[in-house]
Amino acid sequence: LMRLNPGIEITISRNLIATLSERLREANKEIGHLQKLIADIGDGKMVHYLNINEAFLNDRRLRHNLIPDGTHPNEKGYAAWAEAMEPTLAKLLGEEPIIPAD
Repeated sequence: LMRLNPGIEITISRNLIATLSERLREANKEIGHLQKLIADIGDGKMVHYLNINEAFLNDRRLRHNLIPDGTHPNEKGYAAWAEAMEPTLAKLLGEEPIIPAD
């Protein structure tokens, strides 16, 4: 990708992990392993790795007011996602971050 588009900046966001079924919990183990591998891919210059999971967790537990079914964010969840990504995206665009009004 970078060979075809010199100077391109890439942002990789860590996947949220679903919590509903035993099958998904087993898949999450593999996903967690893969996410640990790609976490080191970001160099902060051309490749930016974002771990926004903390926006969806409260003391390491999923915030069900943001992801009520354990997998899909609701409107508040998408707002939390955007807020977590805003500082990095603003920096990449050379803009001041937008601070949401409470």
